[in-house]
Amino acid sequence: MTRSRAARALRGTTATLLLAQALVLLGLTFWAPPAGADPDPAEIHDPIEPLNRKIFIFNDWLDRWILEKAAIVWDGLFPHSFHVSLRNLTNNSQGPVVMVNDLLQGKPIDAAEDLGRFLVNTTIGLGGLLDPATALGLEDNAEDFGQTFGVWGIPAGPFLMIPLLGPSNPRDLVGRVADTAWRSAVLTFPVTFAVSATDILNRRTLLLETIREERAAAFDLYAAIRNAYVQQRKSQIAENDDREQPTEANDDLYYFEEDDETH
Repeated sequence: MTRSRAARALRGTTATLLLAQALVLLGLTFWAPPAGADPDPAEIHDPIEPLNRKIFIFNDWLDRWILEKAAIVWDGLFPHSFHVSLRNLTNNSQGPVVMVNDLLQGKPIDAAEDLGRFLVNTTIGLGGLLDPATALGLEDNAEDFGQTFGVWGIPAGPFLMIPLLGPSNPRDLVGRVADTAWRSAVLTFPVTFAVSATDILNRRTLLLETIREERAAAFDLYAAIRNAYVQQRKSQIAENDDREQPTEANDDLYYFEEDDETH
């Protein structure tokens, strides 16, 4: 009886998520810029910039006084190789979601390649701690539902700064919900939550120096992060084949590329 109730609850939750996604995606048409396409980076659609900036200030405060300090402690507890291995592990856990999006984007060859990556890294790579798949020439395609919706022609909508999560837009926010739902179906929600929370802290550790440098160099850090996010997501969707940066970096309060050599 308990299992039956749990199954019904899971089905109800899934149905609610799918309905919410459908409603939000339908609403994106009314949020989109007048041109009806993703905005040019030079003319970024940010109609609620004053509110976004306030949320950014809040996120930045949390980062400076909580996340960064926790990352410094985390950095001192383990060597750099540990942080890289942990990032590899969390990247590998995204394999099923990446494969689903490969197929939804009509890329069966990439799906087969990502399946190969997942199997190799899960077995030879000790569950994903190591990344022998890259050495074998199996590159990470790094697809997510936000990219898939973009490939399908769904407009991004306005730029959004989300509390705790950082830069986004309505399309990518719905995509993030879908990504989480699929990962939870594979790993269960508690495991997904624990993995995501650990990954945010670990990636923030890998970005310690990068974010410090960006803070010191940027005249307007909010604008720099917004522009980098919009350009990166637009490029990923336009090329439909981004192999440079794992999309899980979106879970950071900031949107910078990790440096594997130093941090």
